Amino acid sequence: MNNFDHILWVFSSKAFLPSDIIGGIYPANFLKIKQLIFLSNHDPSKTLDILKPKLIILGKCLNSNIINLTLEAKKRKIYIISIFDDWHFEPQSSREKIKFNFNKELAFLSDTLIVKSEGAKKLIKKNLNIESRIINDCVRYKSLEPRSKISDEPKLLWFGTSSNHDTLITAINEIIETNVYFSLSIVTNVTENIKNFIDNINKDKIKIKIIEFSESDLIKEAELSEVIIIPLFNDFKRLVKSSNRFVDAINFGRLIITNKTKLHDELKPYCYSGNIIDGINWGKKNQKKLFNMIVKGQNFVKNSYSIKSIALEWKKLINDKTIKL
Repeated sequence: MNNFDHILWVFSSKAFLPSDIIGGIYPANFLKIKQLIFLSNHDPSKTLDILKPKLIILGKCLNSNIINLTLEAKKRKIYIISIFDDWHFEPQSSREKIKFNFNKELAFLSDTLIVKSEGAKKLIKKNLNIESRIINDCVRYKSLEPRSKISDEPKLLWFGTSSNHDTLITAINEIIETNVYFSLSIVTNVTENIKNFIDNINKDKIKIKIIEFSESDLIKEAELSEVIIIPLFNDFKRLVKSSNRFVDAINFGRLIITNKTKLHDELKPYCYSGNIIDGINWGKKNQKKLFNMIVKGQNFVKNSYSIKSIALEWKKLINDKTIKL
């Protein structure tokens, strides 16, 4: 069945998160699947009466009314696929605890669970004894011309949300301790904490430009950059995260430097794993090898993480004979 009129892709917030866009809206648009923003004041029964879906795909659960929609859908024998992003089973704040309870209830109500990493899959199996399937986020930004030449004052780029500012701070401290001059562009949702940190560090050997996130500014800074850094911690939060920053960074066609971790192993052949200065020195000494690595990485992303590739994974799941509608 390739006519997807019977499917409804549901989001729980008007403020679309990156995971909603590249893990939901893009593949849904490609497959021409109806989409709905279902908020806390919406009526589950009336919604299902009007739209009459046979299968519902739920994005990240951000309001309790999604649980009500799911309970009503189960009464009507509607098949439920739920996507879980960043669910690490160790809630710290009161907000995380509320989301944890949403996720747990939703996991047991759903017929199929989708996650974004092998770590997340193992964690759900360990804690809930429920199997899940991996469907990755797709690439978000355009591919840039490969650049393998690194200057004497390397032009670094870091991009991401404030949830990863702790890793950024570690990377900046690592850079400051070297005897090399760097310029670093940061494209993010700017917080007071990161501004204060940057204001108070020694900038003798590092020039830092911090820019409020926008798609156009990120692409502009990526074009100017020579090296993209993605520092990671081997912790419970990073274990369950999507590989989308790696995918987009590889697609930008630059040397990617990250830590030695067990995360996203499928993308590690296209990155340098180690500390920042060692990675830059390796890139300078191995420009031809770096160029080949960049090109192979871009081809891998194009073939495995394009909107079409990820949409076809969703199509394969939806058409799976084990899904009874």
